[in-house]
Amino acid sequence: MIDEDEIQGVRDRVLMLRSLQTLSGLQDVDLSVLAERMRLRYFEPGDVLFTEADIIEKVYFILEGAVRIERDGGATVGVLHRGTVAGFFAALAGDHRGLQATVQDSTTAFELSLEVFVRAMNRFPALMRHFIRLSANALLVSRGYLPRDDKKVADAAMTVVSRDRTLAERILAFSQSASVLTSASLSALFEVVFQADEVRVPAGELLWQEGDPPAMALAIDLGRVRCRCAAGGESEVRAPFLLGELDTLAGIPRPYSAVADTDLLALRIHRETVYSAIEAHPDVGTALLSRLSADMLKFGWTGFGSDARAV
Repeated sequence: MIDEDEIQGVRDRVLMLRSLQTLSGLQDVDLSVLAERMRLRYFEPGDVLFTEADIIEKVYFILEGAVRIERDGGATVGVLHRGTVAGFFAALAGDHRGLQATVQDSTTAFELSLEVFVRAMNRFPALMRHFIRLSANALLVSRGYLPRDDKKVADAAMTVVSRDRTLAERILAFSQSASVLTSASLSALFEVVFQADEVRVPAGELLWQEGDPPAMALAIDLGRVRCRCAAGGESEVRAPFLLGELDTLAGIPRPYSAVADTDLLALRIHRETVYSAIEAHPDVGTALLSRLSADMLKFGWTGFGSDARAV
């Protein structure tokens, strides 16, 4: 068991946090923001971190041990170990369907208030970017590395104009896309769309190849796109849709190729524009992370980390 005397100071806590895979990539200055606000906790088998009836107000960065996640009165849906964060997605999504976290093996964890955690992410952009990036990557993995369009309707009807659309027309079109950014404030949407490029793409044109850098997402206002993975699998998305959103947020090479099935009218949304808007409007980052967290729960993730999938 970790000895409390070994991690009394902030520097010791930073070193401990740096060893967790979930936090790898963060600089010491960012880790110290978390370390200063955390409380070291020890738990024995049978201790309960939160119950199904609780509104989760704290998250737990597990340093050692095991925490069992249960639902529906005791059914085990996952077991969290070192490096995972118990309560992360449920707390950020405001999920009240009910999860219980029960200590399975003697566990040491850093406890952090959700309110303090969110405030820290809003104040320090590197933290917000880190957790958005990892959440987007995990959601992309859950979807088989392909975009998923849940619309069960025909292609959207839209009058195509030969002129470039006005900024107001583009903001209205973008707000109808299936993007996690559509919950952003009007001022944030203005910043993102103002710096976007309107593009018209003929049917059959390659938008990007698998392995290309994720420099932008494509807000499709008219048309249909076919996506394919070299390893197998394909999907089709129709307007309105923000194509490439998750891989762009995650910052990973394109996991699929995308080809215009029909003529397209779209906005090219640059990756750094999105993150700049998040830095300028912290509520956008919080809303985006909340939306990503809600989607993660739908895929059965029980906590934040590589082994937090439902069993």
